[in-house]
Order: sequence, then structure tokens, then C-alpha cells
Amino acid sequence: MNTYQEAKKIITNSDFKVKNLETFRGHDGVGVNADIYHGKNRIAFIHDDAYGGELEITYLNFDNKKNEYDNYVAFKGDDKSENFVRDFLLNLPKYSWKDCLKDSGIVYEKEDTKKNQEWEDHDLFNEIINTSIQKREFKKLMRKAVLLKGDDIISFNIKSSDIDKKFRIEGKIQTIKEFSVDKGFVLLNALVENEAFEIYLNHK
Repeated sequence: MNTYQEAKKIITNSDFKVKNLETFRGHDGVGVNADIYHGKNRIAFIHDDAYGGELEITYLNFDNKKNEYDNYVAFKGDDKSENFVRDFLLNLPKYSWKDCLKDSGIVYEKEDTKKNQEWEDHDLFNEIINTSIQKREFKKLMRKAVLLKGDDIISFNIKSSDIDKKFRIEGKIQTIKEFSVDKGFVLLNALVENEAFEIYLNHK
């Protein structure tokens, strides 16, 4: 696992979450509106108009009023402010463009691939949003039986609730579970959701 993948895993397991996520077709791709939460607290509203720029981030107090980036995290009853977003970003592993773009097909100059990049707030929120969209796609896919065959993910026209029922599969009466074991495939529906999702991301 490279440092970019390591940072992504830390972000996925963090207390930063997306709610009220809306996507729409924009000028240069998919646009996004969403609320960013840290634990139970709504800390920001983000907007991407899909015109090629960075995310527009509006930070909020816990009473949902707009505030400035450097001091929006004043906990009630505390005189001292902490910026846990900045602290979280500083503790993420730095990464190279080479690691970040490993499977994208995009080629950077050699000298650029050696530079260590630091995570910024828009990188963090983009990663949370992308993971949330991928999880939505994953849950939709998992309504059917899903097998991992080598590097390929195959969806069967069998409901996930019916993976223990017998069907005629390749001329043999068997469950999709039995079929996957017999063929040496991995049945994602039989795994814990987080484990299945991680496999899905690695083979997407």
C-alpha cells in the first residue's frame, strides 16, 4: 500500500462523513452539493459547479452559522479554539502524483512525480464525496449476487437475498454460494459489508 492509499484508508475510517449528497450534470462532468459532518456536527457545506475549479467550501459553526476557516471549531464552553480539520490534514501521509495517478492513465513529468504533496481541505472533502458516491454505486450493485473472478467483478441476475436458494447454474442445480466455492470465486454478498466494499474499490 503506497502513502496515497494509506491516507485514503485513514480518511475512510475517520469521523468525517457526507450527508444530503446531491449530484447533477455540469459543464465539465458531475456537479455536487453536500453537507460535511464531523461526528454528529455539521461543519461545512460544499458545492462543485463542475466548471473545472476547486470545491466551494462554506465552513459552519455548530449552530450552522457561517464562520471563518481558522476559528470555526470553537467548542461550546471552551475559550480555546482548535482547528481539527487542519490538524487532521497535517497528520495524513504525504503522497506523490505517481502514487495518486497510478491507475488513471495520466502521465506527469518525472520531476513532478517525485514531489511530496500535502492534503488540503478540498482534497479531503473530494475524497469523502467520491467514496460516498462509490458506496452508493456499490450498494446498488449488491442488490444482486456479485462475484469476484480474478480481477473482474461479475453481477449475477440473482437477488442478494436469494444466495442460499438453488438455481440451475451452468447446467447444475446449486446455490450461488456453492457455485462460487466450486469455481474458486469470491461471493461479495457473503462477506462483511466493509470488507466487500474494500474489495470492490480495489477492483473497480
